[in-house]
Order: sequence, then C-alpha cells, then structure tokens
Amino acid sequence: MKLIGLSGALAGSKTANALKDKVTGVVTLGGSDKHFLVGEHQLKPILTFLKAVVPVGNVFVHNDLFDENNNISNEDYYRRMHKLADEMIFLQNALANR
Repeated sequence: MKLIGLSGALAGSKTANALKDKVTGVVTLGGSDKHFLVGEHQLKPILTFLKAVVPVGNVFVHNDLFDENNNISNEDYYRRMHKLADEMIFLQNALANR
C-alpha cells in the first residue's frame, strides 16, 4: 500500500486549479493558542497549492470566547474579522480590475 500526503493526492488531479484566482480567508478555532498554527502551517499552504489568493491576515478564535449560547462578545474578535473581510474585498477588487 502506498501512502501519500494531501498535496501529493491533489497534484495529479484536476483540483490543482480548483481555487485559481479565488480569494479565500482563513478563520480557525481551537481549544489552545497553539491551534492558531493550523491555519498558518496547514491550511495556507494547501490553499496556495490550489492557486487561491490568500490574504496575509487570518483570524483565530479560542474556544473560551464562546458563551453558553455559542455567541462571541469579544470586540477584538469582531475587529479582526472586519479587518480580514476588508482585506479580502480589497484583493477581490484588485483581481476584478486587472
């Protein structure tokens, strides 16, 4: 049996251009601050391989930010989400005007 990684599985398929010129945003959540690294070191390389346009910023949400109703009342979280959304809109407009 031959085992290959995700990028190896995608390399020979038609999915290699699946996200070409599509602006993507990375929002991750997790139970420890180290989960932030998943977006940076796992998701961004895969999105780049699929030729997606990946903003510089991303948003990590710690599980502790959710209240008992699964709502988030942290203002910094909303500021970071708006900043990511603004960056994504800027990139999409730049792609549309080229």
